[in-house]
Amino acid sequence: MSEHKLNCETCGGALEYSADGLSAVCPYCGNKYNFAGEKSGALPLALTRANEMRAACDFDDAIREYKLITRGNPRDAEAWWGLALSIYGIEYVRDSRTGTLVPTCRRTVCRSILQDENFLNAVKYAAPAQAEVYRERAKVIDRLQRAIILRQREEEDYDVFICYRSADEAGRPTRERTVARRIYDELNRRGIKTFFSEVTLKSRLGEDFEPIIYKALYSCKFFILVACSEENLNTAWVKNEWSRFRDREEEEHLSGACCAVFDNMPLSALPPFLRSQQGVNLAKYPAGGYEIELADSIQSRFFSKYAPRGGQSAGKKDISSLADILSRAERDLKDEMYESAAEKFQRAIDTDPLCAQAWWGSFLAEHNAYSAGLAAQNMTYEYALALKNDKNLKNAELYGDSETVAKVQSFRKMCAFRCNELAVQAQSRAEESRRKLDGLSAERKKLASEREKLFRRMEKRRKDASRNPKFVTRSLILCAVFIFLFFAMMSAVAKTPVLAYVGLGMLAMCIFSATISGMAVKYNVKTAGEEAQRLQSRISDIDSEMDKMSGRREQLEREYSENNKMADAFRSVFKN
Repeated sequence: MSEHKLNCETCGGALEYSADGLSAVCPYCGNKYNFAGEKSGALPLALTRANEMRAACDFDDAIREYKLITRGNPRDAEAWWGLALSIYGIEYVRDSRTGTLVPTCRRTVCRSILQDENFLNAVKYAAPAQAEVYRERAKVIDRLQRAIILRQREEEDYDVFICYRSADEAGRPTRERTVARRIYDELNRRGIKTFFSEVTLKSRLGEDFEPIIYKALYSCKFFILVACSEENLNTAWVKNEWSRFRDREEEEHLSGACCAVFDNMPLSALPPFLRSQQGVNLAKYPAGGYEIELADSIQSRFFSKYAPRGGQSAGKKDISSLADILSRAERDLKDEMYESAAEKFQRAIDTDPLCAQAWWGSFLAEHNAYSAGLAAQNMTYEYALALKNDKNLKNAELYGDSETVAKVQSFRKMCAFRCNELAVQAQSRAEESRRKLDGLSAERKKLASEREKLFRRMEKRRKDASRNPKFVTRSLILCAVFIFLFFAMMSAVAKTPVLAYVGLGMLAMCIFSATISGMAVKYNVKTAGEEAQRLQSRISDIDSEMDKMSGRREQLEREYSENNKMADAFRSVFKN
């Protein structure tokens, strides 16, 4: 092993190596490592540097470093594993309850890590023991990612996302915080739903941060980066947020959906994807007012719905009244006061029958749901059919702007996805019934074969039991008498007394044998009868079991048929 040694990929501690250098253990977190071969030259230093970047949540730089390593060392499992962890934004933190290090997700990726090419390469090139470690860790990460993705479906969409550093290392508020707050207050005053971490995450648990941030980043129509220094711009959390939006912008080909609000820093210091966008230089607003100009620009380009509808002659009083009703209805909806919310949304519809927001809210309230995800959760076949003709949904889609239409369509997609899940579950139950039927058939066949064998044996034992012991004894004694008379006659004719004695002896032996044989036959008859009764009892038990199997078979056949029909029904709901 080279003098340059690796640090633990999880906690960053110095590893304790074995004598051959092919295995190591971290004395701080207990991680065990099994290396396929020695790491020499600059590789250990490069890996340690990349691991430190990842541990600091500087995932973009870590990704670049790991990629450089894999290009020069394509068979290094450690580098492939680190690359996978960086792409999925995995940070290991110590559990306060157990003291163990557990993974947390700082970035959410919809694709399972178990299918990730980098993870597969790590497993491919790792030693067998280490490969198994990677597989177990990946399973934990996959479950964590799935949970986050499921939770984010319940979170709200946002119109604008504000990215900034709130406090410095000493805990003092940054200038970015003040600037971001003024922008948030202005957007919020106009009714534009804005993600502002200081407010949005205030009452939420830490485990909910990632689902909320993920949903906000991937639902927002506009992204604002506030940066007054390069240090704050490249803070791990800030960089994590703007780099994820950058990736989204590239994937979805967004145009003009972001801007930077900056001060005391050159334009070249900004991320490349923001340099080409028109930003807000705070140096040009010594007296303030940047927030109003920025809000005006955003509202006119993306959120004209929040202004009065063009072509309507309604006065301010009517608009204000409608907005007030909707505001109170939305509040009741969030507080799960569904009856009150339904009443207020209906009042809003009576005030403005073309208000898509009211129709959408009325739909949620009627289904006792404060979000689309919750409304789609308790899906049944009847419910799915009803959704296709739901008046509230149709009107929300008919009168809504692009955002509301997108909400309805997204909800229908969720319902279709849920129906597909239920179809898969029903099909799985049907297959399970089929497997049980096959098993039942095999068991019934086995019992039938056993019954046939038992029946043949019972018939034989019944025949044995029908033998007459007295008849057997009398027959043997009669034969003995004939033998004695034969020897007596021979003795008289030959005038040889010895023959008479031989005949007498043979008579005695025959009588003794006849007695023993009679007793044996009597015993065999008795045991044969008893065994025949036992066999008959077992046959009766088998017949009873087979009758029960017939009933069970009918039940399983019904279950199989019903589940198949249910699976087909769920698949067909949203087909057309």
